[in-house]
Amino acid sequence: MFNLKFHADERSLDMTRRRRWHRKMVPDNSLIDTNLPNHGIVANTDIVFRMQTRISKPKPNDPSPPKTKDIKIELTAPRMFLSFQKPYYYELRVYLYQARDLLSMDYDSFSDPYAQIGFINQSQRTEIIQKTLCPTWDQTLIFSNVELYGEPDEIHHNPPNILIELFDKDEYGSPDFLGRVQCSPVVRLIPDETKPIVKLKWLQIMRGNDPAGELLAAFELFLLPENDSGKTMPPYPPQRGSLYMVPESIRPKLVRTGIEILCWGVRNMKTFMLSDIDCPQVVFEVGGQQIESTIIKNAKKTPNFDKPLLFLDVMLPIEDLYTPPMNIKVRDHRSFGRKPIVGYHIIKSLETFRCDPKKPSLTLMQTSRMPSEDLCKTNVGVAQPKKKHRKKKFHLSKSQNDSSIDTKPTEDETKAVDKKTMKKRIKNFLKKHNLSHSPMKTESKLSKIQKLILKSHQSYQSLLSNETIPEDDIDWWSKYYASKGQSDKCGTYLDKHYETLTIYPYSLESFEFYEGFNDFCRNFKLYRGKTKFEEENEIVGEFKGLFKVYALSENPKDALPHRLMSNFPSNNVEECLVRIYIIRGIDLQPKDANGKSDPYIEIQLGKIRLDNRDERIPNTTNPVFGKLFEIKTLIPLAKDLIIRIKDWDLISSDEIIGQTTIDLENRLLSKYRATCGLPLQYNITGPNQWRDNARPKKILYDVCKRNYLPLPELLDSHAIQIGDSIFRLEDFEQEKHLSTHVGEDEERLALYILHKLQLCPEHIETRPLYNSLQPLIEQGRLELFVDIFPLSQGSPGPPFIVTPRKPKPYILRCIIWNTSEVILQETSITGEQMSDIYVKGWMTGKEDDIQKTDVHYRSMDGEGNFNWRFVYEFAYFPAEKCLSINKKEHFWSLDSTELKLPPVLNLQIWDNDKFSSDDFLGALTLDLNHLCKPAKDADECTLDILDDQTSNCVSIFDIKRLKGWWPCVDLHDGKSQLTGKIEIELEILTEEEALERPAGRGREKPNQHPTLELPQRPETSFLWFTSPYLTFKNIIWKKSKWYLLGLLLLTCFVIFVLLFLWSAPNAILTRFLRTSG
Repeated sequence: MFNLKFHADERSLDMTRRRRWHRKMVPDNSLIDTNLPNHGIVANTDIVFRMQTRISKPKPNDPSPPKTKDIKIELTAPRMFLSFQKPYYYELRVYLYQARDLLSMDYDSFSDPYAQIGFINQSQRTEIIQKTLCPTWDQTLIFSNVELYGEPDEIHHNPPNILIELFDKDEYGSPDFLGRVQCSPVVRLIPDETKPIVKLKWLQIMRGNDPAGELLAAFELFLLPENDSGKTMPPYPPQRGSLYMVPESIRPKLVRTGIEILCWGVRNMKTFMLSDIDCPQVVFEVGGQQIESTIIKNAKKTPNFDKPLLFLDVMLPIEDLYTPPMNIKVRDHRSFGRKPIVGYHIIKSLETFRCDPKKPSLTLMQTSRMPSEDLCKTNVGVAQPKKKHRKKKFHLSKSQNDSSIDTKPTEDETKAVDKKTMKKRIKNFLKKHNLSHSPMKTESKLSKIQKLILKSHQSYQSLLSNETIPEDDIDWWSKYYASKGQSDKCGTYLDKHYETLTIYPYSLESFEFYEGFNDFCRNFKLYRGKTKFEEENEIVGEFKGLFKVYALSENPKDALPHRLMSNFPSNNVEECLVRIYIIRGIDLQPKDANGKSDPYIEIQLGKIRLDNRDERIPNTTNPVFGKLFEIKTLIPLAKDLIIRIKDWDLISSDEIIGQTTIDLENRLLSKYRATCGLPLQYNITGPNQWRDNARPKKILYDVCKRNYLPLPELLDSHAIQIGDSIFRLEDFEQEKHLSTHVGEDEERLALYILHKLQLCPEHIETRPLYNSLQPLIEQGRLELFVDIFPLSQGSPGPPFIVTPRKPKPYILRCIIWNTSEVILQETSITGEQMSDIYVKGWMTGKEDDIQKTDVHYRSMDGEGNFNWRFVYEFAYFPAEKCLSINKKEHFWSLDSTELKLPPVLNLQIWDNDKFSSDDFLGALTLDLNHLCKPAKDADECTLDILDDQTSNCVSIFDIKRLKGWWPCVDLHDGKSQLTGKIEIELEILTEEEALERPAGRGREKPNQHPTLELPQRPETSFLWFTSPYLTFKNIIWKKSKWYLLGLLLLTCFVIFVLLFLWSAPNAILTRFLRTSG
């Protein structure tokens, strides 16, 4: 081992320094072909650098069959080096302007970034920017005399890559790696070449497979000219100290820009270093300038800034691509002068906040369509008045300023309001048609008024009568189903000309027109950096604010434009009453083994938690909640309304199906007034009574004042002027049918104008539910709407009653009188066709309550007499026209499941058998809501009665009682066949009516209403083995009496002969003995 001086592999006992000798091998002249380009080597000459082979060698001392093992043999061959005759010299210029959204690696949520650039065999780095995630280097790095081998044309088409790595400089320890980016330069073979134009571009920084920020840079690779070429390189860019800056031709063009900053407040701030954040301050950095907000003295009591409006005059790039990021830092002022950074947010670009300072935020004459089609049909009247009006100040009465509305008006007040409204309308109507001073009699005047009312399609006749329309069948759900187009469930709601509401298939924030209710201020998530790259950024709070960016005059002496955000509402803590209406869930994620859930609602607002766990809805994924929650809260101290849907479990903890979050503060501050949706009509009574705490005139005044619109002026009770536009009530109500519950004319007109401003209408929104375990998968949807009432503006109106409809108890009495022409199924022992007829019936969904009549035995002609009463008790939804059936799916189920089924009565005729199963004869199915009118007698009863399903249908719930003949059918080969006729009397009663007019089942007591007597059946109707005498009389004697008499005489004769033959020998012998003796 020690004698070997040279070996290829390193050994542990090597005592001398290893050296590697390179020996240049020159190819033989015989292998060079001078005819080839560049005097190359012949193509079929192979150069072997390393050879490997394997040989098999038998294993020693192995008694088993011979085995071999592979031995790898390597032969190191000479390596080949490429040597170039002439290198080319280049100069690389790297223009690094700035980076954004870098990773934070320091404890203070920031980094000290610098960039390390590597190109070929050279490397340089930028200066270090302290404590930032969006550094602006504005630096040019020059790599001189870079040797590149190869033809310049090849370098031009395939330039070498540039590697840029970013690091965070630490005071102690090695720098932290932030990410890298690879790119290619623009190659210029002629130094003064101008195409292609070099522009700064955003390059994606990657750390592994994850994005780690963006870098704004450009690169140029110049071919250095030879000394005798007469060409010169472009001049170096200007210097800033010892560093070169980015050239003016490449750097972005700047323009004077104004940035209005609405620094509203901070929300949901988490602790920092185990201490609460009590005195936060926000610092804004953009374009090299910085501005600070005021300091909040106590964020727990008042999380808003007392001076929220800030302004920055800064130079920003003209092109959107180069707009620098806005850095938002939240600093907490603590004792002993400490000011740690407790959160940050980076807005990559401010272009989304650019606006026109001259454009109003809200206009009256917007042409975009609203979601509700009803709102689109209202036209604004802007014609000039025919006569001069005396302009009145838009006066708000004391009641409107207080914004207090009586929640429960008494009956006398309602009548007084109706009479007042009626008198005002009649007066305006007479004035309009010049009838107020006409010398006609009262009766003729009244008839004239009625004719004109009918001619103009106005529904004032209802106001002239003292009769009130009953509205027992009208509830909030009637409005809901009418809005969804389900007229079969809304009853007479649409017939009474009540307005509908808008149902959004998504959340209000998702509707593009409302801008997510971020028109006044937005929520910016605050982060605190990462401890490891694999971890997500920790959200530590929210900054609530907004930015308005617009261009300013180039002359600094010119006056600044009017502030766009100068007119903002009060930023004090507002006490509000929040009403949360949860309507129903749609396609909820099942959580139980049966593929269903037991959902209930949980509401969280701040520290308040409410739920209806005791009112869970079992075994469903489409629950109808119909639940109202009322909460008093302080906004913005508690602004995030969290609505959770949970699954009830008996033993384990309840699981969260999904949840949704609503920012109440954004809705309260939005210009679209999403606090309480505006209905289509102003009603002071009835099912759609006004529920807002401000009336339409007051709302219109506030909206115009806040959005810099001209204040409204009331010309008269039918006209309002706003600026140059005049709105008239008749332009909105030309073809409308008004209900008896509408309010004053000026209030209705103000409401119509509010709808032209496209404020948030009365609505139901459908919000998706999400779960943190599956954050990107929708767990179902929830229909709801939320009302927010600031108590400083007065008490709100009465809430809607959205409690789910409860079924009403009904009793159906079905009397089976007779049957006719029932098919005869059996043959008697005498050869006659007959049937033992009985009728049974049940309601669909209540198969456990099957009722049967007694049996009409031995019907020879298909007729049956019963006089039998079926009594069915069930729960019924009159508006939805369906039954409510509660059943347990299994005997071990804890709760019953509610089913909604149509009210269907099933009747069947059967043939009774004692020793075998009964035979089915025919069936009749009666839908109680669509009953085919029966025939008056049996002769007129045909299958045509069942075929007419349109004009010949009635509802038993409307007519209450119905009697007649219906056909019974049976299917043979897919065709209906008449198998009998049945006479039925149907009567529907409510529970109260049934108690007043009681009646028992069958012919049991109380047998009344009506009294059912025993049926007068023929003598042949009996059960044969229970009545032997009737069997003999009606079956045997009636058919075979002569045969029986003959048989009797024959039997007597045979007996006489037998007796004669038996007694004759003895008598003859006795006679003979007497004679002989």
